[in-house]
Amino acid sequence: SMGVLVLALLAFADGFLSLRKHLLALHRLSLGLMAITGALIAAIPFMSYAVVVRPVVLVGIADIACITAASVLAFVRGFRPARYLLVGFSIMSAAGIGFLLVRLGALPSTHVSEMGFSSGSIVLILMMALALADRIKILKAEKERSELHLRASEEQRRILSRAMEQNPALIVLTDLKGDI
Repeated sequence: SMGVLVLALLAFADGFLSLRKHLLALHRLSLGLMAITGALIAAIPFMSYAVVVRPVVLVGIADIACITAASVLAFVRGFRPARYLLVGFSIMSAAGIGFLLVRLGALPSTHVSEMGFSSGSIVLILMMALALADRIKILKAEKERSELHLRASEEQRRILSRAMEQNPALIVLTDLKGDI
């Protein structure tokens, strides 16, 4: 289930942060990690836990690192909603890496390490909701600016049209090539 969650987070981060448009190298890395994660998830029912746990954990750490790096780069480049993802992914990453290290046997199992991933996931979901709300707010503001610009352009066109209709002189319009 953790692999499916991380796969969904990779897909969400890739689309939400528009990695294909703004960070193509990270988009390609994200796609590769999604393919590897998906293949490992598909292999889990056919392999023993002992065999599959290490690759799943290592790819999970790489997935989390990719998501965090994408959030950092998007934030540094001025994408405001990325700040929520960065906080959420950082908290979830710390909890998730701790959980994965317990599964690898590198850390002892404690209540905090066992429940940290669930708590981190809840924080991440809350941060993702805030990021979506911020993105919606930005899109609404952009729409309002576009509509205002469109209204101003239409008003300028109407004024120019009236001026041309009321002008007694002959007016000929051409393009840059001189075609009428």
